[in-house]
Amino acid sequence: MEKQSTLSEKFKKCEPTGESAVLFKQAKINKLMFDRDKKIVEVRCEFPRVFSKNVIYSAEDEIRNAYGLNLVRILPHYPADAFSVEQMPDVFREAGRFGAVTNGFFYNLDAELIGDTVIVRIPFDDSGCYYLDFAGTAKIAENVIKNEFSLDLKVDIKEADDYTEKGRYYSERQTRTIEQYKEKIKSDAAKAAEENVKREEDNAPKPDLRKVASLFDKADEVTDED
Repeated sequence: MEKQSTLSEKFKKCEPTGESAVLFKQAKINKLMFDRDKKIVEVRCEFPRVFSKNVIYSAEDEIRNAYGLNLVRILPHYPADAFSVEQMPDVFREAGRFGAVTNGFFYNLDAELIGDTVIVRIPFDDSGCYYLDFAGTAKIAENVIKNEFSLDLKVDIKEADDYTEKGRYYSERQTRTIEQYKEKIKSDAAKAAEENVKREEDNAPKPDLRKVASLFDKADEVTDED
C-alpha cells in the first residue's frame, strides 16, 4: 500500500506552530484536489483524533497564505468512536460553511445522544426550530457527521426545556448589544458632524478686515444743502 503523505510533507512552505503544527504532522492525506485556474485546494485527510474547527481553519489559512491561494478546505475524517455530542457546536459551524442556517441559533446549545439520534436543544421557540427545519439545517449537520465520522446519526433540533430563562438572557444580551450599537452610531455621527463643521469653517473664505477710510474709493462730501 502506498504511503500516505502528511500535510507537513505536502505543504513544506508552511511553518505552523502549536496545535496547528501537531495537525500538520498527524494529518494523512487521502485525496488532494487542486483547481489551478481558481487557485482552490481541497484536502481530504485522516486524523487519529478530533481537532477543533479553530485549529483546522487556522491550518487552512496557513496553506492559503503560504501558497497564495484563494481558498483552501481541509475535510477531516476521524475514527467513529471519537464522536461525542460535545463536538456539535463545531458540527454546526462546519454545516454553516456548506450553506446551513446556523448563525445565532447555536450559541448556547445542549445536546445528548439517544440511540442513533442527537437531540439538540436551543434557546428558541417552536417558530425558530421550524425555521431551521424548513432550511434543512439538521440534514446538513447529519451529512457533516457522516462525512467526518462515518456515522449515520439523525439530528433533531428542539426548543430548550428552560427556553424562557435562556430566551430572556439572550433577549437582554441582544438588547444591550443593540443599544451599545445605537450609542456608537450617535457618537460617530456627532463626531462626524463636528469635524464637518470645523472643515467648513477652515475652508470658508476669510473677510478682508484691513482698515479702510471709506466704502468708496472716491466720494464727494454730502452737506445739508445737497
